[in-house]
Amino acid sequence: MAEDKPKTKTPLQLLEGRVKALENSHPGVRRKSILSLVKAHKFNTAMLAIGIAALLIAWFGWWQPQRKAHDDQDLTNVIDHRVDAKFSDKKFDQMASDVSNMKGRLEEISGFLKLLTEKELRTQAALPKSEFDQQIPQLSFTVSVARQVHAEVASNIVDGISSKLAQTEPTEPAYWRAAGELISYRSEVRNKFANPQLPNCFSIRAISAIMDNTSGFFKVTIPLSNCTFEIDNEKGFEGSPLQLAVMSSIVGAPPNSVRYTLDLTSVHVVYHGRPLLPVIRFAFHNCTFEFQTPEDAPVHAKELTRVLLASASPDIDFPVPSS
Repeated sequence: MAEDKPKTKTPLQLLEGRVKALENSHPGVRRKSILSLVKAHKFNTAMLAIGIAALLIAWFGWWQPQRKAHDDQDLTNVIDHRVDAKFSDKKFDQMASDVSNMKGRLEEISGFLKLLTEKELRTQAALPKSEFDQQIPQLSFTVSVARQVHAEVASNIVDGISSKLAQTEPTEPAYWRAAGELISYRSEVRNKFANPQLPNCFSIRAISAIMDNTSGFFKVTIPLSNCTFEIDNEKGFEGSPLQLAVMSSIVGAPPNSVRYTLDLTSVHVVYHGRPLLPVIRFAFHNCTFEFQTPEDAPVHAKELTRVLLASASPDIDFPVPSS
């Protein structure tokens, strides 16, 4: 029978043996548990724990921005890769062809709407007055579309529709919107839908105001031409170069005794539904109009809207009724 060979001890077993021998040779030394060490050194343990926590917080504060920057860069790389892939998959000549086809279809739809709107306007103009009065909401929508697609009909058709609407009592809620759209559309048709870039009348620094005081008041006529004038923008007028020019031309006249007339030639007149500027008269000569007259517009603005709607003349005089 073979003798058993002595087993080779592992490093851990050797370490355990040495620790046991140390304990036997020094009876006062005993291995302590972690809990007993913590209890024996509470202050040092607490300080060590605080230091470890501080290190963890500092490391997390450094790592978080680094991680976010890394994630952002990864996302950017993914997006760039996908965009590049799309461009490499799609040829530019094919894309140009697709865009061209889309534009062609849109132009085809716009042309169809233009023909349809022109036909509808001619139909509206031919309606008997009783039927026309019932179609005012439809008229407002039709004229709005006509402005967008630049539908052109003969001026006499637009004038005829405007005259019919001017003779209609404004009881329909859509009446005032239709009136503003028609006034604007008539100007656009007469000017072939041209959109000249005119300066703001309020920026004019020099005028040749005409003053007359024969009636007990100082009547001041302010002539303006070739500019854009918002006739309901009193805040824009106050403090403007135009107001300063007006005031310098009437030096010596008591402010309460001055009455103003606006004499506008080739001016683009804009109205947004607010109270009109405090003048006693508007004189329009070859002007274009852009009107938005809401149902709750001031009375004088509604009266001006009706006057513009009824007149096909390039020269329109509107004395503002006294309140």
